Amino acid sequence: LKKCDTLVLPGVGSFSVAMKGLENFGLIEFIKNWAHEDKRLIGICLGMQVLATSGTEGGFCNGLGLLPGEVVKISDNNVHIGWNSLHVTNNTNLLGDYKGVDFYFNHSYKIQTKKNLVSATVKFGEDIPAIVFNRNVVGLQFHPEKSQKNGLTLLSKLIKGAV
Repeated sequence: LKKCDTLVLPGVGSFSVAMKGLENFGLIEFIKNWAHEDKRLIGICLGMQVLATSGTEGGFCNGLGLLPGEVVKISDNNVHIGWNSLHVTNNTNLLGDYKGVDFYFNHSYKIQTKKNLVSATVKFGEDIPAIVFNRNVVGLQFHPEKSQKNGLTLLSKLIKGAV
């Protein structure tokens, strides 16, 4: 892993179980050090959520603390599954092409973080952060790998450091 330019933290599952898995594999300090060395780190779906300070899925659990905030249940116990478009909030060079473009979501928890870190939201009964940037750390609530051409293009740009 140390030889990589970009670290991608994917995820499907539960916040507390994911954090326990990272702990069991001895990856928590590695990931934190990676981010603190200003190397690119991309979290996808649950991988984005564990970047937060804490989460409540499966009981309260500390996260990696690389994105300030807490991961909480979407209101009304909704589960967001399917295609939805992004609403760019903090326009960056990267996101200009993705305003109103649909991506594939599958989650029932969301991150609550500082507004200035949220680059795009998705409307699902409420505005939910869909893309979060904190310097070299990027969180994507959706699955770019399942979002056809637009998702793969975005993921490629992120991996190549076009942000």
